[in-house]
Amino acid sequence: MALNTEKFIDSFVETGDYIYSMEEAGCKEKDSYKVKLQGRELLEQNRDEVDKKFNARLKEGGPKALGVIECLMSTSASDTVRLNAAKEMLDRGGHKLFNEMDTGRTIEELNAQLVALVGKDGAKMLIGAFKSRKVISGPQLTDA
Repeated sequence: MALNTEKFIDSFVETGDYIYSMEEAGCKEKDSYKVKLQGRELLEQNRDEVDKKFNARLKEGGPKALGVIECLMSTSASDTVRLNAAKEMLDRGGHKLFNEMDTGRTIEELNAQLVALVGKDGAKMLIGAFKSRKVISGPQLTDA
């Protein structure tokens, strides 16, 4: 009996399991290693179709995933869960959180912050550690 490629593809997109999907497709081989190898080969032969169905499944699941995030954001007893759900909603909506490191600060400003955090000696030691990693050029601590 020939394998039903369509059943294999549908099952694999649903489960991601080579062995189960090959059994669904009608594979009678008993050696699971051989079944998995055959499954991988069948997947590669049908990569475009698998990718197309997988992407369609992702698109269909989007609203459900959004609903789960909304539910977590409004009903979770954990502040951390609600905060993370809100962050996900903002990220997915294109509103990335403000990142202090993306402000385009100058080297002098970064040096001053490093000195404020670990002191001048600590800053020199940290910068020296970077230079000792066989870097051709490294950061220089400036007197500000």
